[in-house]
Amino acid sequence: MRPGHTNTYYLRLDCNDLKYTFRTASVKIEVKDDFSSPTLTPSSLEVKDGDSVSLTCSAPAPCVPHPPTLTWTPTLGDPQETLKENQDKILVKTSVLNFTASYLHDGEKIYCNATYKKQDGNYDTSLTATTNILCTNCGQFEISLPQTVQVLSGSCVTVPCSFGIRRKYEKDLQGECRALWVYSDSSHPRLTDTNPVTGNLTEKDCTTIFSNMRPGHTNTYYLRLDCNDLKYTFRTASVNINVRDNLPAPTLTPSTLEVKDGGSVSLTCSAPAPCLSEPPNLIWTPTLRDSKETLLENQDKTIKTSVLNFTASRQNHGHISCNAVYKKQDGSRDVTFSTTANILCPDCDRFEVSLPQTVQVLSGSCVTIPCSFEIQRKHEKHLHGGCRPLWVYLENPDPRLTEANPVTGNLTEKDCTTTFYNIQSGHTSTYNFRLDCSDLKYTFKEANVKIEVKDNFPPPTLTPSTLEGKEGDLVNLTCSAPAPCLTHPPTLTWTPILGDVFETLQMNPNKTLVKTSVLSFTASSLHHRQNISCTAVYKRESGNSDASMATSLKADILFPPRILPSSSCTKTASQINCSCEIIGNPPILQWFLNGQPVNQSMEGFVTIKSLNETYLRSIISLNQPKERNVSALLCFGFNSLGSDSKLLFVNFLQTSAEHIVPPRILPSSNCTKTARQINCSCEILGKPTILQWLFNGQPVNQSGEGFVISQSRNKTYLRSTISLNQTQERNVSSLLCFGFNSMGSDSKLIFINSPQTSTENLVPPRILPSSSCTKTARQINCSCEIMGKPPILQWLFNGQPVNQSGEGFVISQSLNETYLRSTISLNQPQERNVSLVCFSFNSLGSDSKQLFVNYPQTSAEHIDKNWMSVFIGTTVILLLLVCFLLIVIRFQKTHHYPEIYTLARKGKKVQNTTEDDNKLNTIELREKKIANSGTSST
Repeated sequence: MRPGHTNTYYLRLDCNDLKYTFRTASVKIEVKDDFSSPTLTPSSLEVKDGDSVSLTCSAPAPCVPHPPTLTWTPTLGDPQETLKENQDKILVKTSVLNFTASYLHDGEKIYCNATYKKQDGNYDTSLTATTNILCTNCGQFEISLPQTVQVLSGSCVTVPCSFGIRRKYEKDLQGECRALWVYSDSSHPRLTDTNPVTGNLTEKDCTTIFSNMRPGHTNTYYLRLDCNDLKYTFRTASVNINVRDNLPAPTLTPSTLEVKDGGSVSLTCSAPAPCLSEPPNLIWTPTLRDSKETLLENQDKTIKTSVLNFTASRQNHGHISCNAVYKKQDGSRDVTFSTTANILCPDCDRFEVSLPQTVQVLSGSCVTIPCSFEIQRKHEKHLHGGCRPLWVYLENPDPRLTEANPVTGNLTEKDCTTTFYNIQSGHTSTYNFRLDCSDLKYTFKEANVKIEVKDNFPPPTLTPSTLEGKEGDLVNLTCSAPAPCLTHPPTLTWTPILGDVFETLQMNPNKTLVKTSVLSFTASSLHHRQNISCTAVYKRESGNSDASMATSLKADILFPPRILPSSSCTKTASQINCSCEIIGNPPILQWFLNGQPVNQSMEGFVTIKSLNETYLRSIISLNQPKERNVSALLCFGFNSLGSDSKLLFVNFLQTSAEHIVPPRILPSSNCTKTARQINCSCEILGKPTILQWLFNGQPVNQSGEGFVISQSRNKTYLRSTISLNQTQERNVSSLLCFGFNSMGSDSKLIFINSPQTSTENLVPPRILPSSSCTKTARQINCSCEIMGKPPILQWLFNGQPVNQSGEGFVISQSLNETYLRSTISLNQPQERNVSLVCFSFNSLGSDSKQLFVNYPQTSAEHIDKNWMSVFIGTTVILLLLVCFLLIVIRFQKTHHYPEIYTLARKGKKVQNTTEDDNKLNTIELREKKIANSGTSST
């Protein structure tokens, strides 16, 4: 806007069928060279130190897209800005500054600047408003002290103190400054013989600790600052130090407490703490449990507090004391002040006994009965060495089990635990405990114990009862057996001992004893199907043989596959016959020819033989390729724990085995994603380099699903790109780049798409033990249940993925986002080898289970016959060669020629020959030349 635009204006509508000027109202636009300054509210401030202050700055905002910028100087806090319309319908920009006033703000000016941007190229315009802050209580001489401080004679005392001075004197605190404590009528320092230690005066902290206070130090004191250019006595407040021979006793809250047996109790003990550096030590009597102590400060004194929490029992019936112990600095003894609280437990003062309900014991061995009792307090004086523990029938006080040599605990400590020896079947009964003292005879009828004498015991318990794990897992097996007799617990023995053994003897909640042995070891493939047993041996008395009971389990250990060194190939003119042997749990095998999976076809014939659940042997017969320069045959074994591979046959005409380098996938391998496609590249270094893409666990070939382009820049570098149509309806897409050669393999999971699953909530899959198969004459029906997030499942039939086809019918059912159940129905094969594996995976891991294996024995017989035919044919050829050599040797012996000498090509002497020999050699040379020339021409 320009000055020439100043005028009064009306609004007019100019439409096709409507043209109208609103004359009822108009607007006057004034274009000015300057604006009024922003408004500050309030314009002046009178505050006190610590007050909350709010300043409001407002400026007109004529242009909504470009309101003024409001800034505060100095910046004392975070301003809050708004843009709103006032009563005159004029837009106003407002900024509110909130801060806490202190003496530093006294007399300070605060500026609010409103900056307006211009659009004609000129400088921005800035307008300023100012307000003054006056702190009415800042910069005064003032001091904060407690009115009275009580201190124990011979100990220390802390006097809390802080002060303020006028601002112009604050510079004097930086130099040499002393804090003196004086009388009101004198500036002479007092208490100098108490080694006073004062706080940091530059921070206005005058708190002082006085040591070894005496009664003569009792008086009223003032603080005096003694600096170079500042000497001032604070007379507005003083402290009265009262040195006493004793202090008030600590306070107990509550002072009287009525509790129930087993109830939670909390007691608080508080005592004055005149000296912060040496507070009193609070001690509870009797000691029930560890107490939690805290140090609290009041406005004019300090207090030491101890909180005691415990569970009430009959032992707490009576009194409990809190003792405050103060240390002296004058060499005299410490001083203790005590307070006692009454604890009443109305239901605690009674006769009661604690016994197990039932105790089982092996015939001929010993037994320990855990026992404890309580009696009324008035009878405790009768517990002494003359008391006898008796075990009686409820209806008869005559002692029983006396022939079992009972040994009982200390009755004065209310321990009636008893061990009986050589228990026999006739001792089976229910018994009560009876005290037989001179002035106290009492049968505890509240509880009894039933002793059961048995001829044998149950075997020990193994936890877990089944052992399923993976190679490398830390396994802890726990063997537990009842220990009826404390003095002769059972001996627990592991067979075999696979690792460290740790034994304990512990009491169950029902007060029976248990002997426990924990075997810890690291699982390996050697432990698979191994029987692990725990044997419990109980000693018997009177010449009886010991009793032995055992429990065992069979370990099921999953371990990654390993290809055996016996895997090899034989080559004939027309065929390549290779065998691959794998050990793993489970073992899964796949042949790759030139990077492509091999199935039963004209290209190759595969037979598989499984000797057991961990051993797999596969034989492949391939037609010998004549027109190709390279044939790479890879045996690849895998399961959920890992993989192994071996390049059994390679025909590289110009590549030496010494120059083979294992493959390595470069970090630059990655994916880009669009709305319709996933484009991924995989770069491999190796010699030679062989690459295979796996999409959702399936090999990717050139098809409608994916398009692959591989580019080799040299003999050691291979780059492959793949383009996949973006799946809209599927939840998961996994894309794996797998590189391999005879020296090893490498893989990288480049792309995972789980649209509805957060990475933080992913859970690796686990196949449940309920997964199993049923078999009929015509069909195999298997179900596989998986827990994971997300759960992804693939059936592998003879190492090949199973889809909906004539070969098998699959139904998958998902109960929720973490559970998946899949059932498969397969026609029962009569002549083929069958291997059915349930394989589950997601981005965090995988799991697999071999549910059904059927290997007919005829295949092995055919293999043996084929090898026998090869053996017979080889033997015949060798016999023919031997006959030919014998004929040649006989011919040479029947023709003898005199020796002459001739010169060799390099000038060395060789054995001379006759003219006929020369002719024969000439003929042989000609034949060799003809043969060589014929070979080179082919």
